[in-house]
Amino acid sequence: MAGIKYLLIIVLVITCCLAKAQTDSYQKADSTSYALYLAGNWPQLISYGEAAISNNTDFPLLRLRIAYARFITGNYGAALNQYQQILKHDSHSQAANYYAYLCNLYLNRDDMAAYHLTFVHDTTFSARPSSVKVLSITAEHGFRSSSNYFRGNGNYTRIGLATQLGHKLSLDQSFIHFGQGITFLDQYRLVNNPVKQFEYYSKLNYALNNKLAIFGAYHYLNTKYSNSTFNNSIGIAGVKYSTAYAVLQADASTGTIGTTQVQQYNAQLSFYPAGNLNFYTVSRGSLLRQGKTNFAFSQTLGAKIINHFWLEGNATLGTLDDYLDNDGLYVYNAIDIIKFKTGGTGYYQLNNHILLYVNYTFEQKNDYYRNANYNLHSVTGGLTWKF
Repeated sequence: MAGIKYLLIIVLVITCCLAKAQTDSYQKADSTSYALYLAGNWPQLISYGEAAISNNTDFPLLRLRIAYARFITGNYGAALNQYQQILKHDSHSQAANYYAYLCNLYLNRDDMAAYHLTFVHDTTFSARPSSVKVLSITAEHGFRSSSNYFRGNGNYTRIGLATQLGHKLSLDQSFIHFGQGITFLDQYRLVNNPVKQFEYYSKLNYALNNKLAIFGAYHYLNTKYSNSTFNNSIGIAGVKYSTAYAVLQADASTGTIGTTQVQQYNAQLSFYPAGNLNFYTVSRGSLLRQGKTNFAFSQTLGAKIINHFWLEGNATLGTLDDYLDNDGLYVYNAIDIIKFKTGGTGYYQLNNHILLYVNYTFEQKNDYYRNANYNLHSVTGGLTWKF
């Protein structure tokens, strides 16, 4: 019995010592991190705080201070990672939800940003946006010309409207018109058959939680070519999973284009290595099935060049026959198949409401009637007004 008594005393003493050491560690981490926070010494706060957490001194206030330091220094991905750790234990934390909203907003993740607003009270964010509102209006127009004598200039116009139908649900809609002259030889006679195409596109996006969202889209095309009129529909469904530094997406589409039944399956990774939009990449692999199977790969690199100005470069490899891009918003269903596509886009944020952009695209295409390759150049300019 005496031995057991001594053993219990030893265990009690060790437990008290450990508890006191833990309390001392907490008090030191709290006071030191708070002093660094008040001094605005963000790099030192980040270094000290992350070292404390790695040594098992972890509490919400410490993570909030580290997250704020990351936010102020422009690493929204790292800040978001800290806020998500806090929200695991307190999903209604006002500070964590508010700044997670801002981090996602600055990473162009509007769906995840809106989701966090669900948990933000008016007393926390007096200017909290309404859950039902118009998000933005977009207008763009493009002009296409080619080295092919038998192909006239093309014109493309799109009007887009984005609306918020709730903090978790959003709707994007677009109205599109495309026209181009096409000429071919028919028994030594030149025949001109212009293409006229009217389109309607809509996409619903629903945020299931602060990382996972699902979406469904519908694209209708009314195409008039030669003496024929085609009324086609395409359905798209997908899922997105967001982490602090990346967004993973998988989607599939099916429908009819012309008289051809088409399916397309995509896997996409968007990556922000610095936790912001100063540099980012988007990689996508696509499997296309239209009686035969083709594979296409698209790569985009984007960077902030100067304040308010970004540049993107992109290239797509593979045979693009009835190819869908940007969640099915753009349908490449021209009679001439694309063999290679590359280009670049410049974005300029004029103010808090207006985003201007211009895109140049180069395409190598194959003439359907003559089986000859030719080059096509297109320039598209656009404006997005954000409310």
